[in-house]
Amino acid sequence: KNDTFKILLTKCDDTTKGNVCEELVEKLKKRCPTLKDDMENAKKELTKMKNEYDELKKADEKSTEAAKLLLSRP
Repeated sequence: KNDTFKILLTKCDDTTKGNVCEELVEKLKKRCPTLKDDMENAKKELTKMKNEYDELKKADEKSTEAAKLLLSRP
């Protein structure tokens, strides 16, 4: 069996968990320095696209309602 992570499981108190999490976050920051910026840029782009979609949807609903009124008149 692979006992690589056995020491993490044997010392499983709150301070150890906190230290392990901090170490993992630091390793992630070192390996992926642009990850945070990339995620923030993606969030901004998605927010912008959502706003554009909402505006188009509202315009479509207005034109659909206007078309219904025109078609319903005798």
